[in-house]
Amino acid sequence: MAIQTFTMRLLVGFSFGVCVLALVGALRVLSVTVGARRKEIAIRSAIGAQRHDILRLILGDGMWLIALAFFSARGWPFCQANY
Repeated sequence: MAIQTFTMRLLVGFSFGVCVLALVGALRVLSVTVGARRKEIAIRSAIGAQRHDILRLILGDGMWLIALAFFSARGWPFCQANY
């Protein structure tokens, strides 16, 4: 029983660590994307784009990245299965 508890806690710990690293990686990619599009954002703001339009642009890119990562991670076990 103690071995199973230890194994489960170790697995949960590693899973949590992987999730934190994935979140940090996604935020870093989003930060680089926003930095690269800084001029575009400034031009959109100068011609009258509202704040929520710019936020939608930035968060839309972030959600696309998260969706891509989620679905590729969900598909990976099916690629590895031996049928």
